[in-house]
Amino acid sequence: LDLLNTRSERLRFMQERTLGCVGTFEFRRQEMAILEGREEDAIADDEVVDSFLSDIADPGGALRQYLEHGSVLARVGNTLFAHGAVDARSMRFIPDDATAFEMPTLMRSPKRVPKDVDDWIDGMNAFLVTGLEEFRRRPFWDPKRRTRGGEALMALQNREAMFGRSVVSNCFADGGVIATGEAAARRASALERVASAGDVHAFAGVSSDARDQEVAAWLLASGVRRLVVGHKPSGDCPAVLSAKYTGVEVVSADTSFSDPSGAKAGDTRGAALCSVVISGPSVLRNHLEISGVLRDGAEYTARLQTLASPSHVEDGEAAGSVAQNKDGADGDPLLGTETEDGWWYKALLTPPDEPTCGLSGAAGTRRYRQTKGAGRRWETRDVQVPASENSAKPDLAVAEETGSGLMPPLKRRRTAGEAAV
Repeated sequence: LDLLNTRSERLRFMQERTLGCVGTFEFRRQEMAILEGREEDAIADDEVVDSFLSDIADPGGALRQYLEHGSVLARVGNTLFAHGAVDARSMRFIPDDATAFEMPTLMRSPKRVPKDVDDWIDGMNAFLVTGLEEFRRRPFWDPKRRTRGGEALMALQNREAMFGRSVVSNCFADGGVIATGEAAARRASALERVASAGDVHAFAGVSSDARDQEVAAWLLASGVRRLVVGHKPSGDCPAVLSAKYTGVEVVSADTSFSDPSGAKAGDTRGAALCSVVISGPSVLRNHLEISGVLRDGAEYTARLQTLASPSHVEDGEAAGSVAQNKDGADGDPLLGTETEDGWWYKALLTPPDEPTCGLSGAAGTRRYRQTKGAGRRWETRDVQVPASENSAKPDLAVAEETGSGLMPPLKRRRTAGEAAV
């Protein structure tokens, strides 16, 4: 046992089993060999561990610098950015600075309750600053391994430690799409287990409700019209929820497992790539543009509806005018919507000879890639829709199946029972 209970083996375990980073330890050894002009075999395991530790312990380390300049939440005009989900449990929640990295038996009270979204953003980013300051003062566990500086930040990325209120690890997306009925059933079951038995482990694997009207109302009250997140893989292109549902557009854009068939070779993206761009006359009136290549090589490109915040004023407009608050009638009418039988419009396919027009198939039609799934399983098909169609009910006689697949398990954040290196 002592032969396996080493720093290097513990780090490998956390990388591979907790974060899903298979091969990362050896990748770092390869990087060190290149940068230092050494043979890989000459670099000891402990040197690799020290390299990882210096990334965060050294004030000049890459990860340390990233955190020092980073934010838990960021807002640009009408768009809010978060790593995970802003949902009914995580919204408004600002953890106490003394939060322990442990499995709680009771739900802790927040440090304070923010008055609005911007106050919440300020509170969460202040929480990050305080945690980093504590880490600088006490970077190691105490002799009894009960506490350390920065422990609250370790808790922030763990659903159980946050009692299901982690804006980092709570997430949208299920089955390659933004929401499914099966995810809703699993979520209800998990919350019942927490309420009846206090089982914080029930939060693991739960997908948040992107169509929650209460959350949308809170965001809209502060002028937020779009939420951009990641954390949970959503297939080979972003999973989008149209603003038609709640007034808030949701974009989940983690495409790190675009092509799981290449996992053994260390490449889970394959040929896929994606671009998410927010464009418009101002940060308060703009639209989303998504484009890229799917894992089978098909290209896609489209723009969604222009969204405006109440405080937006165009040049030449009077404050309070109706025009300044009005969303555009532009954008694709189907992307980010769900059909009655559970298929989501995920991508508008582009013909090779016309890379920006968004029209394909027969004349006057649009060709979409639809996805339907649950959990880790998903399937896709292509459908042709008349270009003038404004409903999510295309003629399914022209549907063409394009594939199916199995996504890898969600990357599990380190639990409070796992030891640090």
